[in-house]
Amino acid sequence: MLWKLILALALAALPVAAQMNCSLQNLAGTYAVYNEGVLITTSEGASQPVAAPFAEIGMVYIDPSGSVTGWLTMANPQIYDFEIVDGVISVQPNCVGAMTAKLRVKGTQTLMPSPLSLPFVVKNRDPKEIHSVVLQGPMGAQMPIINLAVWTRVSPLNTPQANCSATQLIGTYIVDGKATIYVTNPDMSVTPVPASWTMLGTLDAQGKFTGGGPMDLPIAMPPTGMGDTSLEVNPDCTGTFKFKFKDLSTGVEFPGQGIEKLIIMRDGDRLTVKALYLQGILGKPVGLETWTRVSQQVQ
Repeated sequence: MLWKLILALALAALPVAAQMNCSLQNLAGTYAVYNEGVLITTSEGASQPVAAPFAEIGMVYIDPSGSVTGWLTMANPQIYDFEIVDGVISVQPNCVGAMTAKLRVKGTQTLMPSPLSLPFVVKNRDPKEIHSVVLQGPMGAQMPIINLAVWTRVSPLNTPQANCSATQLIGTYIVDGKATIYVTNPDMSVTPVPASWTMLGTLDAQGKFTGGGPMDLPIAMPPTGMGDTSLEVNPDCTGTFKFKFKDLSTGVEFPGQGIEKLIIMRDGDRLTVKALYLQGILGKPVGLETWTRVSQQVQ
């Protein structure tokens, strides 16, 4: 099968030392998961399937017995919150493994129609990183998924940790992102618009982000920078970032507010944030943003 070939090729590229030491015991821990891909959908009356982008973040907890729990938030462009239930993971000494699980709509007893089936490869040992694809998604054959998910271990403990605060995020960041923005036209039709951006900015103890940078999208816009912002960080290393854009030539803020859901990954002094758009300013965005801290100083 195709996924077996993909895993074999990925495994061949790994150092031999990293191939021969995997077990459930040393795989256990808390993982930050981020994922982008496409859902293959069939619309009524359409002659061909349509590839619709999606983006996802979450936290996964693996215990030494192979039990898996956690949560996922997906944008497509609607927002869906899921709990991971009945999760089971297995791994071979050569660091090839698989996970099966069910997704339950958060706050309900509603299960998605099909269980997840995720083959994976453990990429490295410290910190552990897992790369997975979807063999079967929550909608089964009705909606195939093409993706590559990355799981980064943020703790060797397999329970939510209370070790994050807003003051720990202070610093200077490079922020890169790309998304498909679903823009509503005057006639109420929707147009998907690709966008990408990169910014250099600082984040202070009050959650104020100051900075800006180029944005690439096929919509005429004035010079744009960050307006009012706020940051909420939870002890479990998740958070919420709210922001506005402003016209740099006039100082006037655009109408509307953007909202991102965050997962925070710390490795000593190194800090990376993955952000999923919950709400956009120009439309409904589907994509991920990466904040990479380059200095702990607010320069």
